[in-house]
Amino acid sequence: MSDSNSPSLTVTRTENRALLIRLAGPWRIQAELPAADGVLDQLKNEPGISGVAFDSSGLTAWDSGLLTVLAKLQSAARSRSIAFDASGLPQGLQRLLHLASAIPERSGARRTAAKEPFLVRVADATFAFAGGG
Repeated sequence: MSDSNSPSLTVTRTENRALLIRLAGPWRIQAELPAADGVLDQLKNEPGISGVAFDSSGLTAWDSGLLTVLAKLQSAARSRSIAFDASGLPQGLQRLLHLASAIPERSGARRTAAKEPFLVRVADATFAFAGGG
């Protein structure tokens, strides 16, 4: 177990084959946050996991660093139809997690190709206008 000044993440299996994730300490992006890779591996590779639940009674502070970790866990659980129970998380974190997962990406929000440089576009337009292109 870590001291109260360090964030920690521990995972146990419940009787109904769910993963219970205990979060403790200050989960701030400036700190070295525990990796959730082990939990992600379990969600991806271990059959029979019925759900993911949380105990955040030891959580002393949090910011977007924790939200990022939880969003990854939620995405991995959903992609495998594993129940994701966020009720053990602080209310504000539950709301942000819900918002992060409820808003679909806008069409065209990602750049797919870089624009040509300005002078190239001017030259192309000039040639097209002059009938040379």
